[in-house]
Amino acid sequence: MILKRFGALSCAKIGLVLYGLIGLVTGIFFFLIGIISAALGHPPDNWLFGIGGLIIWPIFYGLIGLIGGAIMAWLYNVVASWVGGIEMQFEEDTPPPDSYVQG
Repeated sequence: MILKRFGALSCAKIGLVLYGLIGLVTGIFFFLIGIISAALGHPPDNWLFGIGGLIIWPIFYGLIGLIGGAIMAWLYNVVASWVGGIEMQFEEDTPPPDSYVQG
């Protein structure tokens, strides 16, 4: 089997979710740094840095994933039309005959 095309929208959605989750994880670190900084008596606007890490960073990172996923799918489709797609081999996953339950 040869993978000839990717759906650009489906790749964009996957990129949005995956990068959004990565942004959330890194945003938690920004949040913790902001809270710790504020607790240590640094300027009071540091808590905004922390809140921004939880809200703005995952959204920004998710949008980067959305755009990047769509662009990469489109580029793959263009290149695959020139040189062919990625060749893949699949195998059916069937349990061995002795594992069947006989009733």
